[in-house]
Amino acid sequence: MQGRYTAPATLPARQGFQRVLIKAIDPVSEHESTAVLTVLTSSVSVSPLIQVCNYGERIALSARSSRATPLKWTVVDPVAGESGTLEDGVDAPHEKFYVAGAGGAGNTYVLDTITVSDDQHTQSIQVLVLRHSPMLFITLVSVNDQRAELKVVVNGHDLQVTWSLDGPGSIDATGVYSCDAEAPERYVVVFAEFEDDALGTMAGHLILPLPLSGSSGVVQALTGTAGGSAANAMPRSLSGIVQRAGAGTLTQGWGAVAAVSRSELNRHIEQQYIERYQDLAFLPLFTGDIVVDERQGDTVRLKQVELGVPVLSFLPDSPGSGSVLVTMNMVSGRYSGLHQPEGSATTVSGSSIISEPMGFRLAMTVDLFVGDEGHVLLDLAGGVDIACNLGGLDDVINLRLADFFAEEFKQIALHRRVFSVLQAQLNRYHVQTPASLRLVTRAAPRSSDARMDTTTGDGALVLFMGAQDGDAEGVFAPTDDFVYPIPDDRGEDGQPTYGTVLMLSQETQSMIERERLHVADCLKFTGGRVFEPLEQYRPHDLLLFGSLRSTQASITPLFSTLKAGQTQRFALHNPQGEEIPATSWSALSIKSHLAAGSGSISSSGVYTAPGLEAIGHDALRVVITATYEESGAVVKVSALVGVVSRSMELAPSVTVVPGGDALQPVSLAASTLDGSPVSWALLGTELGSLSTVDKGALFSPDARSGKRALAVQQIQALGNDRGIATVLIAKGQQTLRIEPAFVPRARPKVAVQLHDDSALLLGFERRWKVAGGLGTVDQQGLFMPPDQAFVASSVVSCEVLSKGVVMAYGYSVIELSEVIDEESWQEMSMFIVTVPGSSPPYGNTGNLYPNGYQQLRLQIKTQIRPHNNIEYELSPTERASMRLVDDESNQCIESVLSHLEGIPEGDGQTWRVRSQYNRFELSGAGVLAAESGLDASRTITQYFFLHSRAVSGFVKVFHAKFQDDNAKWWTSLMVEEINSKVEITPRHLPRFDARSYTFIPRRAHGDGGDPPVDPPSSGAPDFGVDVHFDYQFETTDYWTLTFINPETQQWVNFETLKFLPSKPDGDGINTSIILWESELEEEKMFSWTGFIFDDPAVIGDVSKVNFDEALQDVMGDVHTLDIDVKMSLFETGKLVISLHRLRGLKYIPVGDSRDKLMGEIVVLLLDKQGNAHKRRIGFLATGVGRRNRLMHTLYSV
Repeated sequence: MQGRYTAPATLPARQGFQRVLIKAIDPVSEHESTAVLTVLTSSVSVSPLIQVCNYGERIALSARSSRATPLKWTVVDPVAGESGTLEDGVDAPHEKFYVAGAGGAGNTYVLDTITVSDDQHTQSIQVLVLRHSPMLFITLVSVNDQRAELKVVVNGHDLQVTWSLDGPGSIDATGVYSCDAEAPERYVVVFAEFEDDALGTMAGHLILPLPLSGSSGVVQALTGTAGGSAANAMPRSLSGIVQRAGAGTLTQGWGAVAAVSRSELNRHIEQQYIERYQDLAFLPLFTGDIVVDERQGDTVRLKQVELGVPVLSFLPDSPGSGSVLVTMNMVSGRYSGLHQPEGSATTVSGSSIISEPMGFRLAMTVDLFVGDEGHVLLDLAGGVDIACNLGGLDDVINLRLADFFAEEFKQIALHRRVFSVLQAQLNRYHVQTPASLRLVTRAAPRSSDARMDTTTGDGALVLFMGAQDGDAEGVFAPTDDFVYPIPDDRGEDGQPTYGTVLMLSQETQSMIERERLHVADCLKFTGGRVFEPLEQYRPHDLLLFGSLRSTQASITPLFSTLKAGQTQRFALHNPQGEEIPATSWSALSIKSHLAAGSGSISSSGVYTAPGLEAIGHDALRVVITATYEESGAVVKVSALVGVVSRSMELAPSVTVVPGGDALQPVSLAASTLDGSPVSWALLGTELGSLSTVDKGALFSPDARSGKRALAVQQIQALGNDRGIATVLIAKGQQTLRIEPAFVPRARPKVAVQLHDDSALLLGFERRWKVAGGLGTVDQQGLFMPPDQAFVASSVVSCEVLSKGVVMAYGYSVIELSEVIDEESWQEMSMFIVTVPGSSPPYGNTGNLYPNGYQQLRLQIKTQIRPHNNIEYELSPTERASMRLVDDESNQCIESVLSHLEGIPEGDGQTWRVRSQYNRFELSGAGVLAAESGLDASRTITQYFFLHSRAVSGFVKVFHAKFQDDNAKWWTSLMVEEINSKVEITPRHLPRFDARSYTFIPRRAHGDGGDPPVDPPSSGAPDFGVDVHFDYQFETTDYWTLTFINPETQQWVNFETLKFLPSKPDGDGINTSIILWESELEEEKMFSWTGFIFDDPAVIGDVSKVNFDEALQDVMGDVHTLDIDVKMSLFETGKLVISLHRLRGLKYIPVGDSRDKLMGEIVVLLLDKQGNAHKRRIGFLATGVGRRNRLMHTLYSV
């Protein structure tokens, strides 16, 4: 028998193939064999049947034929400028690449059909090309074997769309699809379109698998249901977000909502992180011993561990909170493990030099919060669920390390540990700046852009802001239909197009003057970054899509790493990316006590790292600073460079595994300067197995190695350099003490003398040997390193023998290195605290107004006693740790947050300190000396600026302290008897009454001359007596408020202005007031006010008179509010209330805007000495013509 099989002539219409089981049986032996044969309806098979892609994408298509003939590929009826093209596959004749076309203007979709034919059959592939993300989302309401009901649901409402399809069956106007049971197609593409007046044609699609019969569950799983996730699918494209914003779901009843993406927030924090090095406000280096197991004597030692930039990620499981995940890489430092059981010798259980590429990090969850002046703040001391991976596979060590960092963060001064994430500037002059705000953090939903699918932790900070003119706060927390507002649109470079979105409700829009969008200006960032709107839409809410644009120059590269002695050119670029010259360059190492440790930098920005003879540490952080001038001001910007002593580091470089039956595996990591990959291999006798894990390796000791007293396995790492990690497997306790037990740096050809405990087993033979690694040791314990140093450690052991039997042993671990340890200072010759300009002989007393803003300058001087005839100075790290201490409680005085200028009213602290001079006049100020910053000489001078809100007359005593590189605290009390402390007395605050102020009008517009402050004398004057007003129907007077200090009788300028609520029980703020001559129906004589104030910190705020936005609703087009300031009548440091009069505005009896402005305004002014002035300003209380003049009184709650 031949076994010839004949396939059936036909198959069921919808059955694309049929499998046939063929079995052959030997009748003699009864052995059998089985084969499977597939019968196809077509000799051509294709994959995929349909593919959805974005325009410009390249999609792989494949087809095969059961016949030997070649395949013919064709794009059916291509449309020029819209359809895609086919390209040949690479060495694969059965493959083609479809390259999607541009799609044509106005199209959401292009549907191309590609046919594939042999000489007998033809099959087709369809590609649905998206020109932009769909704005409509089709959901499945119900499905059965014959029909499927479809809808487009927007904000909970059905949208009446136009339906169409490509494929078998039909769809009616209500979205009910009816299938064709006899059709062979396996899917149908359904389209929906809607014409919007503002957005034009919006479209969406859905691919329904066929047949419906027997697969309704599959259809529902693929499409979702109206009540499921598909109905609430969050659009990520700009067009989709705009469409969903049509009914106010973005603003949620708030006046404005701002959303800032993770990438822009992290750039902002990164810039703060770098800038703080200029002001000695960088994060400290962490040094300390952490007890892991007290009973076993296990301790972990950290030495100058540096943490990198805090990076924010967003948590998908906490959508209603302000929580973020903060991750900080460990950039440098040294990690050591020590083992010292009671009665036994100290041994090293592990040692690692930390470098950033190794992937060691600290992670924690932190709640963002809103501080004073609308700042959204991140306080590292508030971190919870802290996790650390520095301990490798040892969870106990990682837990102890996490606890250590949690406690250390709480001890860091506020100005070093708190970062400003964003500022929504509150309570400035304009009512549309936010009066209150709430925040949430939102993880980004899955992106419609395939390139975004791999991102994790993406999200945004969302601020909900209540406008000062608005009603109560909106919905909080936001409802489920709140659309994630950051689009995922990307530019040609693959980077996100938009990073910040500002959304204004219709109510807020009505308050905003044309082309004066102050709400956009209220988003503030450090480092000269401003919000730049790129797109604007107004479907219902006003949507501004943009990004943060830098207005400040920057250095490139911003972060870099060099090996000792290498060079790197740094360049200064303006915001447009063009290189500009710097007036000067400087370089400073934050660890070094000598200038040589900083390296050098040329006038053209070429930096040369210190050589191995000068680096003095495993690694250095060097601050590169460029100075340039802009608009007459000197500006400094910085970059950071890491200088490493070796091009490769291993972690751990050495580690000890306890012997016995249960041996622990060892996780190994490596870093290379150029980022090149590393290969791993066991050297010498193999005591276990080695496997590659992620970018590192895992060594698993075998059972036999755990039975030996001391076994050493060395593991080679080979990359751009060669390194050797050492694993010691030690059974039992080391009984012979070796000193030193650990040598962190042994230089080539420089001998290291080791000593054993000669008192143990006195007189017995000693045998020294190199148990692992390179180098030699003689029988007196003198170890000689190899001629060339590379990344490796040597293990030198000493055994006590009795007739050849080992009675006791010990070992020392020696790391090979070419670095010469930087010697440091030992004693101080000066540490004094004084008040500059205070009375002799000691200069240690001072006073200040306890108003929270006036500063008293304190001077701290330190000088190091020369050591070995070398004159050292405090390192920048040591200087940055300087704190002012309350002499009575011994508690450090907390700092003023960097974004504030003093202690706000209501602060719980009565004393705070700032490292920088603020805008207010110093108490007892003479000439303000320049701050030392990063420029140091041998005698270091640092200035602290003290603030107070303490009780007047209560003397407070302070001294100073700092922490050295070995974590020892030094106080001024330890070094000096005279000038070791200062005594500060809060002064009595001056009392202000009406005699302390003048409020005088000057005629700015109109005739009649300058009016007197008071109206004509008693009684109701006849018309014409008040000549400055009676015949002058349209005038403008500038009422100027000035202040004289009653104690000094000197005029004092006002420095800041803030408006307060004018109603006792309300929080509404108005900046203008209005009044008609009478409340008669036909009254047309009308007065209103504006204000003029020059805040020195705000550029260009005096060109126009400022008015409350509600005034426009009252006045309409009767009179313009675009009024220039008459500069000849204005003086900086004074508050001017402009009083405008006109004839022609008919009396308005009721109305929200009218009611808001009928009353008084309340201002809070801080004068140049920091004293507060709360004044209530209004029209005259009584009398005919009271709208012509103003008066002011004390404001008290």
